[in-house]
Amino acid sequence: MSYSSSHPAQPPGVLAGVRVVDLSRVLSGPYCTMILADLGAEVIKVERPPSGDDARAFGPPFVDGESTYFQSVNRSKASIALDLAQPAGAEVLWRLIDRADVLVENFRPGTMESLGFGPDVCLARQPGLVYARMSGFGQSGPERTTPGYDVIAQGMSGLMAASGEPDGPPTKAAFSVGDIGAGMWTAIGILAALLERTRSGRGQVVATTLLGGLVSWQAHISQAVLSAQVAPNRLGSAHASIVPYQRFMAQDRAFNLAVANDAQWQRLCAVLGQPQWATDQRFARNRDRVTNRYLVIEQLEQIFQTNTADYWVRQCRQAEVPAADILRAEEVLAHPQLQAMGLIWELAGPHGPWRTVGSPLEMSRTPPRLGTTPPKLGQDTDQVLADLGYTDQEIRRMREDTVVT
Repeated sequence: MSYSSSHPAQPPGVLAGVRVVDLSRVLSGPYCTMILADLGAEVIKVERPPSGDDARAFGPPFVDGESTYFQSVNRSKASIALDLAQPAGAEVLWRLIDRADVLVENFRPGTMESLGFGPDVCLARQPGLVYARMSGFGQSGPERTTPGYDVIAQGMSGLMAASGEPDGPPTKAAFSVGDIGAGMWTAIGILAALLERTRSGRGQVVATTLLGGLVSWQAHISQAVLSAQVAPNRLGSAHASIVPYQRFMAQDRAFNLAVANDAQWQRLCAVLGQPQWATDQRFARNRDRVTNRYLVIEQLEQIFQTNTADYWVRQCRQAEVPAADILRAEEVLAHPQLQAMGLIWELAGPHGPWRTVGSPLEMSRTPPRLGTTPPKLGQDTDQVLADLGYTDQEIRRMREDTVVT
């Protein structure tokens, strides 16, 4: 089975030949399976008719009738619209699983079991299957039935309590870091399971959660609590353990400064015309600057407001002190650095070139592959069914019975 357009100049992806049945929707699962598709896996997205993945309706903005939210995480996949509540639909899914290496799902715990496709049943039938599942809070425990929405997980993970200005309310991240993190962890688990399968010949269950991913990402915060009983306070853009390492307001706008060691601090002091601060016992070492955080920041803010952000960024960089502009999304996407990195991909779409943010991975022999634009709902249904051995007459009957659309 192959549903991707051909790019002859590209070498085969590192996951070429790996077949993925993608039962996930919205963000965490689709992000995971897009990673696999970029690496060359064949991904068949199974959607529920008549509306498909909920993310297709997340908007505006919409382009060509499709939400940009959905488009962002569903490139290089085939789509089949399949009613699993009907026996004929369940049989189609079994045929897909029989030919698959990986199954991915992110339903609420218990849903796959209620449909008759829990991991025990699937692995009994297909022992080599890597069965990957993600949820908000896991398959057991007191929160297992709590809906796995990103903002709920951010709040319960401690992330929001540690984010925001000191005198402001808890703040969520600007995008769904819990969902994206779960997707990335699941992709890592799938790759590890596929590697292990080459030795044992056996599949296994891979599972992770939004909550677990978010807590694991807060490694230095959690370790401070566990080892030193020191809980974080909200510091805005500042760092709990490094000073100065945050946003500063210049005469015209904000910029970021990251002084990560004492040598950089000494060079910054020269830039600021305050060489005495390099040996001042209140400021000389990072631990001293952390202790005297508010005095350091107050002094720096006064100086930075005497000139423009461009001036300070230029002066700092000339002195090899890390500093940079704070860019808006449209500025980032037009930045020449992204072009140099090849991070903006242009794919052939039904109405002309389609641009998207591609994979950030770089691999010398088997790089991520340019694939296809996100599929319309059910656009590959007939081809998928034909590849599974269904006749034209059987496909027509399933359409008449609304098993597929």
